[in-house]
Order: sequence, then structure tokens, then C-alpha cells
Amino acid sequence: MDRDALISRLYELFEMKEHWSLKEFREKLSQPESYLRQVLKEIATYNLDGPMAGTWVMNSDSKEGLNWMKAQKGGD
Repeated sequence: MDRDALISRLYELFEMKEHWSLKEFREKLSQPESYLRQVLKEIATYNLDGPMAGTWVMNSDSKEGLNWMKAQKGGD
């Protein structure tokens, strides 16, 4: 899967729920772990501690971009 397609799929998954483990992403996307981590670092933040430790959450810049894309689709 190319990078843009992976990012689109990640956005779709983040719309389903906020927090994801790398294992869940691997199961849903069937992509190598190193590639997933590389792309996730561009659009998400890894939680190191707290109740959601070990999960990825979309970063604020990506959330804004996703909201903008949704607004554009809604305006068609």
C-alpha cells in the first residue's frame, strides 16, 4: 500500500475510534510494523503513559486536516 493510501485508511480508522494499538493497525491494514510506525509518526502521537499508554491517537494537526476534508466533501 502506498503512503497516501495508508494515510487515508488510517484517517478512516481514527474516525471509528480515538485510540489504537499498533497490533490493531497491523490486523486491520496488513502492513509491516516499521512502515506503520513511520507513517503514524507523521499523523499521530504515541501515548507513553497514563491510562491509554501503548496506543496511538491522531495529532491535532491531522484532526484539523481531517475536519477540513470532511467539510469539503459535505459542501459538494
